[in-house]
Amino acid sequence: MALAIIAAVQSVELYGDEADRLSYFRESARARNNTFLVALFLAKQVTSVFYLFWLPALFAGVFQGMSDTGLRFAQYYPVLCAGYFVSQSYGQMLSTLVSPQSKQLIGSVTVLILCFLSGQNPTLPELGSFRIVADILSFTRYQCEMLVYLQSHALAPVFGPVVTEMITIFDYKNNYSRYAECCVALFLQGTVARILAFVLFLLKDRYKRFKN
Repeated sequence: MALAIIAAVQSVELYGDEADRLSYFRESARARNNTFLVALFLAKQVTSVFYLFWLPALFAGVFQGMSDTGLRFAQYYPVLCAGYFVSQSYGQMLSTLVSPQSKQLIGSVTVLILCFLSGQNPTLPELGSFRIVADILSFTRYQCEMLVYLQSHALAPVFGPVVTEMITIFDYKNNYSRYAECCVALFLQGTVARILAFVLFLLKDRYKRFKN
């Protein structure tokens, strides 16, 4: 959750920084088509990749040193990267929607709500009709299932019955195909959110041009 909040707060600044906004309106006024907008969007995506890889690595290294999760760094790190990718994408989308004064607060609250829908407490069965919201929007819901799958194999020799009961309570599936499905779900969540961010970015530009 801490890493997800960092990703969202960092990303809500992506298309809302004051200096970037002044440069953007100056350059976009000269552009005759959307080429500049596409170039700016892609440039922002490239710069965000740096954070996508090193922040989860830093967090995983520190967390692994402080606690014994039963997982190796190589297992834990990809799960963190996947969650950071989605949280970063949601932050980018919010940066095109909310006002500069409230974007960091809204980004943090959005992540907290999605973490509440992780399927841990309440569990997925207890969410009832809200489960579909968790399945569609909550990246932590898939991160948790991936971590439970990894830990179920790492801790099975010692905590086999406990792990089995935990998987039953959370309504998870303890197999590699489900792990792969969670990876795909996280990739789709992040990709769709970034596409929506780009569409909203274009619409915001059209609105500014029409208003002026």
